[in-house]
Amino acid sequence: MKRVLKIKWSKFLDKLLLVVFTASFIFLVLHLPLLSRDIFIILGDRCSPRFYYLALNLSPTFSAYDFYCSAQIWVKLDNLQQAITQLKKAIKLDYNNYSYHLLLGDLLLKEKDKENANKEYLTAAHLMQTKFPDIPEYQNQIISFLYDKGFIKEAKEKALKLKRAKPKFLPVNLILINIYYQEQNYKQVVAIYEEITKLNPHFFHYPWYFEFNSLLSVGDSYMKLGEREKAKNIYLYLLKLNPKSQSVYIKLANLYKETEPYKALNYLNKLIKINPYSGIGYWEAYEIYKIINCPQAEELIKRASLLCWDFSKEKTPKWRVWKGKAKVYSDKSSLIISPHNNNARVYISSEGDLRIDTTIVAEAKIIMKIKGEQYLDTANFCWATLKENNFCEGRGVKFKVFLDGKFHNYTVSLKKSPYWRDIVYYLFLSPGEKASNIQIKKIELK
Repeated sequence: MKRVLKIKWSKFLDKLLLVVFTASFIFLVLHLPLLSRDIFIILGDRCSPRFYYLALNLSPTFSAYDFYCSAQIWVKLDNLQQAITQLKKAIKLDYNNYSYHLLLGDLLLKEKDKENANKEYLTAAHLMQTKFPDIPEYQNQIISFLYDKGFIKEAKEKALKLKRAKPKFLPVNLILINIYYQEQNYKQVVAIYEEITKLNPHFFHYPWYFEFNSLLSVGDSYMKLGEREKAKNIYLYLLKLNPKSQSVYIKLANLYKETEPYKALNYLNKLIKINPYSGIGYWEAYEIYKIINCPQAEELIKRASLLCWDFSKEKTPKWRVWKGKAKVYSDKSSLIISPHNNNARVYISSEGDLRIDTTIVAEAKIIMKIKGEQYLDTANFCWATLKENNFCEGRGVKFKVFLDGKFHNYTVSLKKSPYWRDIVYYLFLSPGEKASNIQIKKIELK
């Protein structure tokens, strides 16, 4: 009897394994193109953009989601027009998916079609509202989305409506704080803050639950209303939450500038110690040095201007991609830039809020190594000033670079440019159009 049962059980297991194997095989056959597409997209992100084209060839175009995936791949390939075309096809098949409208709005904005971008954003917000009509958390996300996209009036109307309907739902007040602060309605900002703390005294004890900037606006509002002690308490609490916040150190320095200048200097010295590239920290300290008639005031402007980024040192802040597609990372000796496309110009930019006096700095020294198929290329070193608050390739200084895979010292004469003037707060560098790999050891202003 036991032997018969054992044989029957063995046959059952064999049949079960056969069913599982067959089902798995059918699943793979049906989904292999989609799985391959996802694998190629990952390889495109990590290895080479060529894999994106393979993903496109494997991507079926039968459903709205397939068109949406194709659009995302075209975005990675910097072909926004193709991406927009694919998204419009996706929306035609599935109009009620707000994600499609969101991405289309972002792409249209990149193409400087603000009017149509705004239409897509408002459509996305309406669809989100329809999908989540009675859940305050989702309603608050919709309000945040509208606020972030610049629809301040619509965000304010929805926030006040939600506040009336759910008076105990406190997070919606954070958006209202930001809106009223922008409107310079400081009394209303303080009133909402005090209302929140009255309903829940512990609400602001959970830093992940609120926006840092909302509480910063509350502190600034107290300052505008002349309630310095309350402003100080807000700033000190924010400093406790984020001991490296440049804005809070500046706020505290301004609070003590007139009454206790040495205390203000103490906060600025702490900021400069945390971030030696904080130009605004040096300039604020310079203003206080002038108040107390310190002879070393001009030295601070030199320290703010004559900067050096030695990428072989661990604490040197790395530059980031400003324009174009590239991977930027640091090793122990240099900053490495790997452009996604060898025929596209990539710009990297400095981190932090610089304050470079152009009357002090005459040139930039750059040590870098570039690999490429050609021997020579043209690099561009440019900047943005406080008066001309935008990036412009034409305001830079162009210089020849070698693509031989060896380190070279380049001297960029900034004084030659008529646009090297005023106070510079951002620097940009494009190593060329034909580079496949760039290593930068040092950028120094002299």
